[in-house]
Amino acid sequence: MGRGLIGGVVSGVVVAGLGLGALSVLSPVSQPRVTASEGAPQTAPASEPVPDPVPAPQASEPAGISPAPDATPKAEIMLLPDGSQVAPPQAAGSGARPQVFAAGQGGGFSNAPGTVVNRLPSVGRPAGMDTGEAPLAVAPAAGGKAIERFSAPPPQAIGRPMMSVVLYDVGEAAGGLDPQTIASLGLPVTVALDPTQPDVAERARRYRAAGLEVAVLAAGIPEGATVQDVATAMEAWRQSVPEAVAVLDGPSPQFQNNRILSQQVVAGLKAAGEGLMTQSAGLDSAGQVARAKGVPQIQLWRVADAGREDRAEIGRTLDRAAFEGERKNGVAVMLTAWPESVAALTDWAASMSGKIVLAPASALMLSRS
Repeated sequence: MGRGLIGGVVSGVVVAGLGLGALSVLSPVSQPRVTASEGAPQTAPASEPVPDPVPAPQASEPAGISPAPDATPKAEIMLLPDGSQVAPPQAAGSGARPQVFAAGQGGGFSNAPGTVVNRLPSVGRPAGMDTGEAPLAVAPAAGGKAIERFSAPPPQAIGRPMMSVVLYDVGEAAGGLDPQTIASLGLPVTVALDPTQPDVAERARRYRAAGLEVAVLAAGIPEGATVQDVATAMEAWRQSVPEAVAVLDGPSPQFQNNRILSQQVVAGLKAAGEGLMTQSAGLDSAGQVARAKGVPQIQLWRVADAGREDRAEIGRTLDRAAFEGERKNGVAVMLTAWPESVAALTDWAASMSGKIVLAPASALMLSRS
């Protein structure tokens, strides 16, 4: 019994020792405080910076696949190197593809998303707004000014004033003479053509082949027109009469007394190298602007047959015009190609004095520019 008791005590001691050893392993051993020097005050150790949390690793994207682009539509318009225009991208999920606007296709840039067009000033705009010239879609004349390229030869008028006769071809349906008769007169007239006539291009070609110069009558400008209307009309005039030396505002002026429209017309004439002929009616703002811009210009002194005057009366008007030309060193008049008017012109030309010389309108305009 004594031996058993002794063994139990020994076993208890061993178990207690093992328990204390395990506790010493699990508990951290306190470290002694280190001082800088003996007697120096003890300071708390500086707290160490807490490291930033390490972000969780992101899943790498498969090779060859780029991140999805931002689907928000862009406000600007992209232009390709060849001049084509690409519309802004559609919103994500719309399924629509960008549309490409190439030159001459799809209505040009006017239909492209994000563009603003036709912001030209208009007639009747509020006071205080800019009324300066707006650029027109007119390309400069190739090879020089139209008034020089397509003009008839000037006369030898050294020391003598020039008188120009603008003959308005109204067409046979209106009682006028045909182009062959007019071209055979042998007089250096300038023929004015209505661009709205169906055969105007052929008539212009025949006059040019006969050595006469042609002008285009201002037509087709609507009442209350905007400057864009004028630009469209001028382009139509050039399509109809491509070799015109000048634009003529007719007896019922279309633009010459409207300063805003006059500025647009003169800007287009300057770009194309054409001259301007106006009537002696109203303020003639177009003539004023043309002179200021250096555009060749004349104002017609009179329409000699405005009331369908007879042959004798027209002859007297031409005499007065010649006197005016001698006094002011040049004059221009207008006649309509009715038989009686042309007969009066030929009679007068046969008996005209040597103090004045007949000349194409381009010669008179260029002499004053």
